[in-house]
Amino acid sequence: MFKQRLASIMEIKGMSDEQLSLRTGLSRTAIWNYKTKKGSQPSLSNAKKIADCLKVSLDYLAGGELEIASIRTKRKDVANLLHHLNDLAEEDIYFLTKMILPYAQKTDARRKSIAENRAKGNTFKSKT
Repeated sequence: MFKQRLASIMEIKGMSDEQLSLRTGLSRTAIWNYKTKKGSQPSLSNAKKIADCLKVSLDYLAGGELEIASIRTKRKDVANLLHHLNDLAEEDIYFLTKMILPYAQKTDARRKSIAENRAKGNTFKSKT
């Protein structure tokens, strides 16, 4: 389950083996093996590095359920930030907009691509 979950999360986040390698300090070969090689499992410390980088729990990466409470907390944080937008200076709002819009557009494009692939019957399982 780990290799399928890893490949899927990386696909959703648009992260390459090289990017994950650079962000975790693990080799590209190790990342590739975790995604493709049957029976290849990272150590607990390496799995934690990967989970932290991908912003998911170890449990989820290993095949468990997504932590809904965590998602709700993040949504509340964002809602709180949006509530206080009126208190920000115009240049701060401009700065935040420049940071958020490209991410939102990239996320929308990724979701559209995933939906199109699912509609075609394609899945994001790694090749073995």
